Amino acid sequence: MCPSFPRFPFGCRAFSISSGRRNGAKACRAETHTEDSLRTKRLMNPREDFDLDRSRSISDQIYLWLRSEIVSLALKPGHVLSESELANRLGVSRTPTRQAIKKLEEEGFVESVPNLGTFVSLFGVGVLIEAQFIRESLECSLIRRAAERIDPETTETLQYLLAEQAASVEAGEDRKFYLLDQDFHRTICSMSGMPGIWKRVELVVSHLNRVRRLSMSLPFVPTEAVEQHQDILDCLVARNPDGAEKAMRKHLNNILKVLPEIRAEHTHYFSPAD
Repeated sequence: MCPSFPRFPFGCRAFSISSGRRNGAKACRAETHTEDSLRTKRLMNPREDFDLDRSRSISDQIYLWLRSEIVSLALKPGHVLSESELANRLGVSRTPTRQAIKKLEEEGFVESVPNLGTFVSLFGVGVLIEAQFIRESLECSLIRRAAERIDPETTETLQYLLAEQAASVEAGEDRKFYLLDQDFHRTICSMSGMPGIWKRVELVVSHLNRVRRLSMSLPFVPTEAVEQHQDILDCLVARNPDGAEKAMRKHLNNILKVLPEIRAEHTHYFSPAD
């Protein structure tokens, strides 16, 4: 057991600072038709954070922007991707756009279905379970190191993030909570003395993060996450590697527990092949 430190009540801020795939794609295309129509206007004026830098690789910039849109669910599973339309909307040629889409296809974010087109990939349960396994293996090892290296400055940062998470849950700001959650885990990774691993963690679990976004709509998920983050922080401050690992493992396994509920509510986002 780790000693329990004062917990932040919500609202309190501590600081001022295949065939199956083919059929699935068809079904999902019908489900997202209205969403695609509503999104067209937004894509014609890409997000403000897409600022094309002609001195850098254009295909890399398109790739990063599209991947962000896919992971954030701005582009939902089954969304149709047109190479020519994307190129026109982003003000670039088709070659770098094609390269970006190809890279996303290699990573499993995009799928080309013969005679139908190119779509944002549906969720594959097997892929999600593998991503969860990799994330759990890496983060549980990292947090043991972090528990041995925790310092007052990092403790203060984690306390601040935890207080902000509680406030975002109370305000119903799911997107803000998700970003704060990412910052919490990233900070722990940095504290482990291996900050570069976080990029690998993010790449591997991007598919999982798409489902995590959906889980934010379940009221108990963010609330439980804040409580579990507090347990993790308590163990870190107590310099208890065993307790920290146990608390992190319990926390990370939440997504697998709610996966059946998410799949039942969003059946059309999941591949029928699984």
